[in-house]
Amino acid sequence: MNQRPRFCPQCGAMLAILPRDGRRRPVCSACGFVYYVNPVPSIAAILFREGRVCLVKRNIEPGLGLWSLPGGFIEEDETVEDAVLREVEEETGLLCKPQKLVDMRTMISAYYGSILVLCFLAEVVNGELKAGGDADEVRFFDLNDIPEIAFDVHLRFLEKYVGHIIPVKSG
Repeated sequence: MNQRPRFCPQCGAMLAILPRDGRRRPVCSACGFVYYVNPVPSIAAILFREGRVCLVKRNIEPGLGLWSLPGGFIEEDETVEDAVLREVEEETGLLCKPQKLVDMRTMISAYYGSILVLCFLAEVVNGELKAGGDADEVRFFDLNDIPEIAFDVHLRFLEKYVGHIIPVKSG
């Protein structure tokens, strides 16, 4: 997916890539409007139960067949906390309560360009473990038995939260 627009959202004229603010940016050739290409906001959630962390097996690209923290994109009409609640319930069947922001990082995606990921620790408050949405499977894993993770930033989030490097099984 290419995020860069071709036409000005203000006047409809063609955009050109020109130097602005020390970077090359899309700029309107007619009205001078500068189009800032920003990261896409998303969330990830760290959920623990009895010392084990919740992971979902992805049923879509990127990362098809690999595991990740529950998460996804923030919809334009929802808060960050609401996105955590929605994504966790969609992918795991669990209801949760976001506790605190663990970390935030950017990642580059061939599909979406730059993605800003905000990772929250969340407490499971109810629900029945059941995969849904972008998840084929959902399970709680011991930190010494983590499968291959789709997104490096998710592993970094876990490591930051637990305070040590986590060994990952490959394949």
